Amino acid sequence: MFGVGCPSVREVTGDLWDFDCTMRAICTNGFLKTNGYAVMGAGTARQAAQRYPNLPEVLGKCIAARKGPHVVAIRHDIVAFPTKRDWRDPADLALIRQSAQELLELAERMGWKLIALPRPGCGLGQLRWGDVKPILEEVWGDDPRFVIVDNS
Repeated sequence: MFGVGCPSVREVTGDLWDFDCTMRAICTNGFLKTNGYAVMGAGTARQAAQRYPNLPEVLGKCIAARKGPHVVAIRHDIVAFPTKRDWRDPADLALIRQSAQELLELAERMGWKLIALPRPGCGLGQLRWGDVKPILEEVWGDDPRFVIVDNS
């Protein structure tokens, strides 16, 4: 528990896909297949690609255009939140910090009211939530637009 006045990211238990929000952030990586499509083979990225089969192509074009992994809206209701540069690597805390800052800036520019995301880098990314949460709190504080939806 954090002390009074300390910023804390809001967390809820549930399914990311059932949560009522403006945008869903899915954890992604910056790896491109030889066909130019993004690798979206696991976690929330895979779930999104199964729901919307054109997402690997859309995200792949964004990664190529931006020359690497960056936060980008890939649908009107889904934003890519990079946690890894390569899908085979563990998640990267520095990239998560960059993604959190980019998401904050994009949310402000786009006027998004509520952004839901899983615990970034804490599933297949192999990071501990105790290491990731302080980074998000530093970037977002207690901004009510950001909600971590944890299904455990």
